[in-house]
Amino acid sequence: GLFDATIEQMVALAVLMPIVASIGGNAGTQTLAVTVRALATNQLTQSNTVRSIWREVRVALLIGATVAVIAGIGAGLIFSNWTLGAVIAAAILFNILLAGLSGVAIPVFLDRLDQDPAVSSSIFVTMITDSMGFLIFLGLAVFAGLAGCATLPKLNRSAEPVEARPAYKRPSTGSGLRLNFEVRLKL
Repeated sequence: GLFDATIEQMVALAVLMPIVASIGGNAGTQTLAVTVRALATNQLTQSNTVRSIWREVRVALLIGATVAVIAGIGAGLIFSNWTLGAVIAAAILFNILLAGLSGVAIPVFLDRLDQDPAVSSSIFVTMITDSMGFLIFLGLAVFAGLAGCATLPKLNRSAEPVEARPAYKRPSTGSGLRLNFEVRLKL
């Protein structure tokens, strides 16, 4: 992937990545539960939606700042790298803000589409907090100079095959073995 070189250069990033994603997921799930309950009990209506979203963003900012300071100091002390501590603090803060916003916006959006937000909101919130948490954390690490980012390979326009070898592919229906040839191109 694009960040493979980044993670290889600094193993501490691999240790801290799940923390960013899981804290964001927890914050998003909590906001989601409160929002779905408010929708179910008719406490969240079209007239107070903007006010409710703003309230959840403020709460996420407060919680995010608190957790970010604690995690940043902890990472800075454990890894003896204050830049790394600042990167994880910023990533946690941004991810919790994103989690709070998506935790309230996604169920409201699904409710406006006449879909049950209790059924499908959690998968969207989890997808957003996990993927964006990793992207924010690794992107900030590269931006802060903790590690370099891999460059995308240039394509060889001649498209000459380098290697052709049989590859096993499971048949989609029926039984039996099907051989296909896989061709790798020089990049």
